[in-house]
Amino acid sequence: MRLKPPKVATGSKFEYSGFIGPLVPEGEYTIKLTKGDKSKSLKVNLTYSPNSPYSPEDREYQQNTVIKLFNMQEELASVAGRLRIRFDSVIVKIKTVSGDIEKEKLTKYSERIDSLLKTLAATKEGGFITGEVKLRENIGQLYTSVISFAGKPSDSQLERLVKLEYELEQVKLKTDEFLRIKIF
Repeated sequence: MRLKPPKVATGSKFEYSGFIGPLVPEGEYTIKLTKGDKSKSLKVNLTYSPNSPYSPEDREYQQNTVIKLFNMQEELASVAGRLRIRFDSVIVKIKTVSGDIEKEKLTKYSERIDSLLKTLAATKEGGFITGEVKLRENIGQLYTSVISFAGKPSDSQLERLVKLEYELEQVKLKTDEFLRIKIF
């Protein structure tokens, strides 16, 4: 009864949020079983328990927040992937250019990209012991805490979400700036 988990940016730590997807919304679904050339379909109506202590509005708020965090994780993974591709291509370019000035410019550029990449996800080996928490881990922790509770997210979770949205937006702007620079 869950969607696929979000894609998460690569990091040195295990990120649990990349293994659990949001619950599917209430509604009618079709289940199709296939064996060989035969198939059977069945319609199923998924609803919340009538004994749930949470109102439909609170559950909807929680679902919308989970989807927002899901999308943030996927956006961060995309941004980190695009930066990593650019970083790798700059490293290759450094090895192929002959001029010292050009190498120096490219080296400085690669260092700036690497510096930004290091703000996105934990880089120290050692798992949770290192205590290193970056944007990827912060979004993942919030996603995991919100998805684990069926009611409306707390005010502190919602405040944290706003801060993380801002941080992600700043990273996206910085990434766009880096990617506009022509290196080839």
